[in-house]
Amino acid sequence: MQGHIVLRAYCFEALCPSTVLTRELNFRRVRGGVSAATGRTRPLRGRARTTHMASRSRLLAIVGPPASEPTAYARLIANGLRCPTLSVGQMLATEVEHGTHAGLKVADFVAAHPGELVPVPLVAPLVQQRLQQFPGADIVALAGFPRSLQQWKALQTMGYAPELLHLNLSEELQRERLKSRRVCGACGWPAFDSHAMCECDAPTHRVSSDEGEHVEARLSAYSTHTQPLLEHLRGRGIPFHEVEVVADLAQMDEQVAAVVSRS
Repeated sequence: MQGHIVLRAYCFEALCPSTVLTRELNFRRVRGGVSAATGRTRPLRGRARTTHMASRSRLLAIVGPPASEPTAYARLIANGLRCPTLSVGQMLATEVEHGTHAGLKVADFVAAHPGELVPVPLVAPLVQQRLQQFPGADIVALAGFPRSLQQWKALQTMGYAPELLHLNLSEELQRERLKSRRVCGACGWPAFDSHAMCECDAPTHRVSSDEGEHVEARLSAYSTHTQPLLEHLRGRGIPFHEVEVVADLAQMDEQVAAVVSRS
């Protein structure tokens, strides 16, 4: 039986990192599951079985369509589990900002192919390099990767067998959120309203990837690459967690707990 990760999911639309620190998130790793009838945790007999190499951290990979905010979820989860997090999108943005050799290649690709997935030969070595920076971590929350079958296989080649958490959001809601999505310039927290200021008192702004041709390309990349990955995992009987992204805090909490209790 696999070890369970019990998540109390809070609506990230209302929480930025400064707010997270003032609330009890109760994201916790337990050696047991959640009773569907009572909602209480039950003990797990014996140690949780791991399927990856002993020298590797356990990966909780969080992916989803545009505007589902896997990075925000990863940060909340990492805060509760007290584990490191790696956002591949932010990693690539940092490479571009610093003008590294890889960053220049990423910038050229993004300029020529807006909204498309960065090629695996370019992004996979960067992911591997960053993951190696957490040698003592029992678990790492990985946001935005893998988003394709090729990326999944790249993680396997590195020696990882990630647990996948898919954030399910309808295309209608994706488009609706992308129209109003803003990002804090200081903490990077997303917001889906017209507020010009984040709860950390820093200004928010629109990002180019949420507008114009980028939107259609991102939606297409999800349907072309990520959805086939999910179907591949289902076809092979590889379990993964799936959560409907909703605004109601209590409902989100119940859904996440129910998903992980069935795994």
